[in-house]
Amino acid sequence: MIHGSCLCGRVKYRINGALSRALNCHCSMCRKAQGAAFRSRASVKALEFEWLQGLISKPSSARRASWRLMRLRAATSAHG
Repeated sequence: MIHGSCLCGRVKYRINGALSRALNCHCSMCRKAQGAAFRSRASVKALEFEWLQGLISKPSSARRASWRLMRLRAATSAHG
């Protein structure tokens, strides 16, 4: 089981399964978005992912970029 949160702690989640397709991306967009040499990511089955706190509903398509950025930030603070 993996627990994670955003940096401020308002968004929290739990993963009840294995991560797959883990990788570090070094493309210019990922480097710029993270302010780092790369970003790390992994996939998880939707049924094994659970929001615990801080998310009322999925944002509209107009806010999709912010949604992705929040997920990236939350994912980078995941710990086991």
